Amino acid sequence: MERPTYIFIYEAKIHPNGKIKGRIEAFSSVDAQQRVMRHNLFVKSVTVKVHKNQAQARKEKYEVYP
Repeated sequence: MERPTYIFIYEAKIHPNGKIKGRIEAFSSVDAQQRVMRHNLFVKSVTVKVHKNQAQARKEKYEVYP
């Protein structure tokens, strides 16, 4: 049985100053943080929260990182 995935909203602080915001598909919040940090080496920290309306979130643009 496959594990369910969720859409998370993230905000990443990048080095030296700046922020990246977006949506990502992941299994858990820790998994979402790790995927964002693995994808961009300039990321210092990531905060994530689960999207409240998953059905609407799937209709919007989001990132799928391996």
